Amino acid sequence: MSTSVKAVIFDLDGVIADTFEFYYITNKTVADKLGIPFTRKDNERYRGIGRYEIINSLVKLSKKELSEIEKFELAESKNEQYQHLIENMNETSILPGMKKFILDLKSHDIKIGLASSSTNGQTVLKKIGLYNYFDCIVNPKSLKKGKPDPEIFLKAAENLKVDIENCVAIEDGEAGIKAIKKTKMFSIGIGNGSELETADWHVLRTEEITYPELIKRFERKNYNGTK
Repeated sequence: MSTSVKAVIFDLDGVIADTFEFYYITNKTVADKLGIPFTRKDNERYRGIGRYEIINSLVKLSKKELSEIEKFELAESKNEQYQHLIENMNETSILPGMKKFILDLKSHDIKIGLASSSTNGQTVLKKIGLYNYFDCIVNPKSLKKGKPDPEIFLKAAENLKVDIENCVAIEDGEAGIKAIKKTKMFSIGIGNGSELETADWHVLRTEEITYPELIKRFERKNYNGTK
């Protein structure tokens, strides 16, 4: 079997689009309703985590007893606020270097997939003008388990019809990197964090990711067994 890059699977928030502040605002709104303190540092823990998992975590921290209906209403309210915040997103919300990287992948006939825990992935991609470049967008509602389970990445590879060994997956969240590392995909971790640094290729900023560098590092790992 040929071991070459045939697909790149992206997380969305913090990888392609600059939405971190929106998630902080919406998560803090929930925390305020529950009467618990919430900082931007606290928000880092929830990168790549699904909406209902965040709600359950914050409710647990609050030590309040909420019914499933009450938690559902909190989640829906959070999502409505987020949808309002992303309404004015445009191409300027694309993180540095990501549009060129995606265009380079397409010019080399490499398939592109989205593996985001956000149910608003399609909307965000349309807002920032990148929707048409994606061959597959995994619907998080179709999954049985969220990150750090690898199901979303495996589903993306399956939908793209590409063998796992020929896939690259990019994440900025610790849960996401843990998920990728449970597969045979080549992992790229963006940002600070001990878990992110364990990726096959660790960068601090999105603009460090380029097509030529990806190919070089992918081939080095596969042929030499080193990062």
